Amino acid sequence: LHNTLLRRQLRSVGGYEVKTEGDAFMVSFPSVTAALLWCFNVQLQLLREDWPQEILDSEDGKEVRDASGEVIYRGLWVRMGLHWGSPVCEPDPVTRRMDYFGPMVNRSSRISGAADGGQILVSRDVVNELTTMMGTFGDTNDDETGTDLDEEELRLLNPNVSRDVV
Repeated sequence: LHNTLLRRQLRSVGGYEVKTEGDAFMVSFPSVTAALLWCFNVQLQLLREDWPQEILDSEDGKEVRDASGEVIYRGLWVRMGLHWGSPVCEPDPVTRRMDYFGPMVNRSSRISGAADGGQILVSRDVVNELTTMMGTFGDTNDDETGTDLDEEELRLLNPNVSRDVV
């Protein structure tokens, strides 16, 4: 259930499964917004998954609610770490799929390892990329005409992330 859910959500946002190690997934995305979208979608879908009763009855899988009664944990809890940058890329000699290496991958692993189940932990590089991106969309007033830019014009500002921002 866990693997199917992660892969289904990965396809929906255009991500790439680099490899798995045990129950851990190494995935890559074309934009930081696509990566965040995947993380949010997966965490929400994990709460809604039809987990076997044995998991829901276990101490680690039981439903947990916050002070307002909202379900915040249920079933399997997945920790996620997100880092933004350019890895060293080489095709795997056995699978012939692209594999990623280097300091960026090592840092990503440490960030993920620092998260707790149900958390999404991000690096400063992710925050900087989001800050830069939101600056692109932050001032929506066209200085020449004094009118607000519409959604179509916003898409033209940065077409790589427009779908994810929407």
